[in-house]
This record gives sequence, C-alpha cells and structure tokens, in this order.
Amino acid sequence: MNIVVLTKNFGMNYTGATVATNNLTNKWCNSRDVGSVHIIARNFGEFTKHEKLIIHKFKTYKEAIEIISSLNSEENIFYSDDHYGVLLAVKHVNYVHTYHGNWPDAKHIDYKFFIKSIYFIPLYAFTIKNAQTVVNVSKYMEKFTGRYNKSSMLIRNGVNEKTIYTSKKSKESFPKKVLMIGGIDGRKYGQLKKILPSLNKKIHIDIYGNFIDDKIVKFLQNEPQVTLKGFIDFNEIEFENYGVYLSVSTIENLPISIVEIIKQGLPVMAYDVGGISEIVNTSNGVLLDKKEKPDVICQKLYNIIFGKDEFTQDKSLDEFDWTISSQKYLTLFRKIYLNTRGKCNDNE
Repeated sequence: MNIVVLTKNFGMNYTGATVATNNLTNKWCNSRDVGSVHIIARNFGEFTKHEKLIIHKFKTYKEAIEIISSLNSEENIFYSDDHYGVLLAVKHVNYVHTYHGNWPDAKHIDYKFFIKSIYFIPLYAFTIKNAQTVVNVSKYMEKFTGRYNKSSMLIRNGVNEKTIYTSKKSKESFPKKVLMIGGIDGRKYGQLKKILPSLNKKIHIDIYGNFIDDKIVKFLQNEPQVTLKGFIDFNEIEFENYGVYLSVSTIENLPISIVEIIKQGLPVMAYDVGGISEIVNTSNGVLLDKKEKPDVICQKLYNIIFGKDEFTQDKSLDEFDWTISSQKYLTLFRKIYLNTRGKCNDNE
C-alpha cells in the first residue's frame, strides 16, 4: 500500500494544517505497511525527509492532474488536506480528505473574507462531498462537513510528545509575560487593537509567527507592550518565560498550537469559538465570550499573570498524539485498500 498526498503547501513552516500533514507523513513513512508516500504539492518548505518520501512538484493544475493520473492505481491511497483536493474529485479518484478549514465561519470576519467565501466554500463543499471519507480534527466542524458527506470520522491532530514546561510555580516567581503564536494577520490578532489600551502596563506580550498582514504587523511593532519574535520552531520557545498563552482569534477550527501549549502546562485564555471548548476548560485556562469587553478580558489576564487563578496540569488530551492519530489514518487506509483490491479481484 502506497499513500499519495495532494496539497498546496508541504512543510513545517506554513500553517497548522501543513504541520499536521508533515508529522503524519513522517509516521506513515515509518510504518511497515506503507511502501512509499508520494507528495504532490505546488510549494515545498521545511519538511522531514525520508527514503520512502517521493516528491512531485507542480506549477499548474494541468501538471498536478497529469501527476495524479500517473499515480492512479489500486496500490495507491489518495489523501488531501486542503482545497486542492478538488482536483482529485474532478479526476474521479477515490480519496480521503481531512478538513482543517475555518469555513463557513471565516466569512464573517470582514468583507474580504466574505468575498473569498464565495470561492472557497463551494470549493471545499465539492471536495468534501466527493471524498470517500472525511476526517474532522474537531467535533465542532462535523456540523459543516456533515452537510455534504455522511461518511466521516474524528481524528485529532497530534502535538509534540515532550513536555518542556510545567506551570507549577510560586506566585512570586510566576512570569509576567504573555505568549501568542501564529501567523500575524487580522484574523488572529485584529482584536488586540481593542484589548491593548486596557492592558496593565506591567504585562508584556511576545508574539511568534510569520508576518502576513503588513497593516497589523506595523500596528503591533509600534506597541510598546508587544514584541514580535518572528517565526521559530515550537521547541525553541522558552516557555518558562511566560505565565499564560493568549489567543484572540474569533474564528477557529481547532488550533494545534493551543493543544501544544496545554500539553506544556501553560494556562490558556481564548475566545470560545470553533472547537476550542473541546480542549480548554477550567482546569487549564479561561474561555472568553466573543462579546467580552476589553477591560474585563485584561482583568482576567491580570488574574492569571499575577497568580490569582490556579490551574492544574490537564491530563485529558492523551488522544492528541501523532502516533495514535497516524495509526487511525492507517487503519482507515488499510480498509479502503483491501476493499479496493477486493473489488478488483471480483472483476477479474
């Protein structure tokens, strides 16, 4: 059995979805049941290399379709993790699709996202509808994918396996800095414009992520209580320097970064959107209402930073493990593979 992955971007330095695919393909390459893993992508970043990994780069949809056609055999299981999966649907290739997206919620961000939704929602709907099985990373998004495909299952994304940091500190030594992670754009950081004026002057925010939106980047660069650290590997972040992880995104599916942070033992403050309530609870953080006033949010942040709120090490996220997740995918792939070969043998 071989696995063929179709995606736009492949690598660790793009999005949470690409990080997930990179980690899964690495696990699949190490499985005895897998002969090879083909990656069909337009862009390649930093990724884990393996002798079983075969790279196919394309520039146009036509080139991508030609590669898909050349690999379309009963030995290959096709997989997509983004809207490029539509090419598999067009070619009537059987495939599994994992939905990492934020649609349809994202159309409510602003007029630009509303315009984008006119293109992307039908594209994803078509991709989801024509998949053999749809994999959701959150229970929340099952309500969207379920409109178009009833054959679905829940497989969580994994996280780094090593716990680096524990939040069991004395109140006197508790760090006064706030950690934020993610590509810097209006969706993830736009709310900071409302929150920062009410933030206690003793609190400082460090943000790790690629610069995406020039306007929001310029705004944050001019804020004395904010430092933009740029993109670095998750394992290089010194978690012991931070007292809380803050997410002010009002549109989410289920971000890997928050799961990773909780696994490190760092308390989380985030808006109660998407699948975040599936992982954040009173034992590991604070959920905010989207209509929460900035001064109330800043007071809750102050309470965490200065040790007035107590949190315990959360142990309920064991299912967020790359080994467990990859095995669930392999079980699904094997089932499809055996069924496909069975049908082929019946026709001989």
